[in-house]
Formats: sequence, structure tokens, C-alpha cells
Amino acid sequence: MNPELARYLLPEGLLEYFDIVADITTDNQTHFYLEEKNILPQEYRSEIAQSKGFLPEITIEDFPL
Repeated sequence: MNPELARYLLPEGLLEYFDIVADITTDNQTHFYLEEKNILPQEYRSEIAQSKGFLPEITIEDFPL
């Protein structure tokens, strides 16, 4: 899937912190697989931060309008 098209389907700002690593469309469902970018948001760059790793994979369900 085109990443620009995914911007219309995913919440605003999500792709600033995640990369789409795969997408699978079956029947009438589209599954996006995202990988979190290891970046610190701009407002926290002046603070000392320590990475604790990433959380396990989760599923988020959204229903069309």
C-alpha cells in the first residue's frame, strides 16, 4: 500500500513515530504492521532520556465511519 494513502487511514501524526513495515489486505480488512522509530519527541530532547525498549505487539481495531 502507498504510505501516502495510509496517512488517510491511520491517526494523524502516527507515522511520525512509526514506520509501516508491512500491510496485508484480506477480504474487507487491511492490517498495518508498524515498527516504532527510536526517536525522542522534540519537546523532550533537552531532557535526559533512557530507552527501556519497546512493548510487545498489540492489535488496534477501528471501525469505518
